[in-house]
Amino acid sequence: MSPFRYQLNKSEFKAEWRDSTGRPMSESTYQRRRKQAEDYPDAWRVFLPDGRVDIQEYQRFITWLGKQKHKHKRKQDPRLAVYQEY
Repeated sequence: MSPFRYQLNKSEFKAEWRDSTGRPMSESTYQRRRKQAEDYPDAWRVFLPDGRVDIQEYQRFITWLGKQKHKHKRKQDPRLAVYQEY
């Protein structure tokens, strides 16, 4: 079995990973995901130094990213809490 079975280079990854409309991932989305991965604890496992992307770790990263967005969305603005008291 190839050690790169779950790893794709950048162009393969962008062609394989599609958005909700079925279009391949754009360059801007790819760069945005790389930037967002800087906060991920195991970012070095997602975007590997040799330019490959580990698909299994990318899926874990996307799950983590969704949880982070949900967690931050639940924090309520203090001004809104005061407004709701009235």
